[in-house]
Amino acid sequence: MKNLLITASVMASLIFVSCEKESTETTTTTTQETSNALNAADALQATAGYTALLEDNFNAGSSLTTNWRRPNRTDYNSSICQYKPWKSSIKNKDGRSCLRIEATKHGNIYRSGLLKSKLAFHPGWREEVHVRSIIKVVARQGNRDRNFKDTDNVWPAFWTVQENKWPTKGEIDIMESYSFGGSDRFASNLFYGTEELENDLGEEAARVWNGFSSTSNNGWHTYDMYWKNDRGTRTIVIKVDGVERASYNSNTSSDLDLAKFTSHNVMVNLNIGSDDGIFQNSPKIYDKVWMFVDKVLVEKRKF
Repeated sequence: MKNLLITASVMASLIFVSCEKESTETTTTTTQETSNALNAADALQATAGYTALLEDNFNAGSSLTTNWRRPNRTDYNSSICQYKPWKSSIKNKDGRSCLRIEATKHGNIYRSGLLKSKLAFHPGWREEVHVRSIIKVVARQGNRDRNFKDTDNVWPAFWTVQENKWPTKGEIDIMESYSFGGSDRFASNLFYGTEELENDLGEEAARVWNGFSSTSNNGWHTYDMYWKNDRGTRTIVIKVDGVERASYNSNTSSDLDLAKFTSHNVMVNLNIGSDDGIFQNSPKIYDKVWMFVDKVLVEKRKF
């Protein structure tokens, strides 16, 4: 989760703290999701032809520690955001049993949550990995939900990464969103470099989702990432509610080497603020901000 999205003036060497289409079978599945994104939550299970590697439905009574680590640390990009294990829990929202990450203010610090999957994965020879989640972000004012775009300095993300010697084994930002007090911005991105702590891509891989509405579908959206190794030819495709929003291959940038993207973990976090100037105002989160995650699926298929 990096912050090279908003302006070109952001440095490309920030310290980490942070194509081909899929088969006809996969295309059929995502077309069904487009017709009814809300019902996709009920069908979030291993796809025909895939083997599930991680399938967490965040059912009531289950333990988050089974599939996830909950680091206790300061955010990768924001010194005012501290991640605490107790800020993530299993709750109910809109009739769904979900992971809920909660961000609240404590003095000049914001406490929030970060989850990292115990599972690490990447596609082998003639394999495709599919990562999916269904997510909603809202603010809370008393007993009233507020739209994500009503907040300011709120930065939720759904991503995969190899943190060891970042970014030499890559980072895939499936979804990053930014709120600006009346507006919001959503994007996908990649990070890679040959030297530790140095991202070589700048903003070349940033893909802003023009025309995306965070308030449609009652705020719930389905996020898919397809990471494919077709006899050594590697591609990454990202879809939102069945619509392709980003694709990457060997021609994306001369500085990108997808062959070096290995052993990623799934990451879900709700950050507040940034030390690098991407937000222009002071944080505004009302009483709290919630990021609801209705299931996470990681599956793999051979072809």
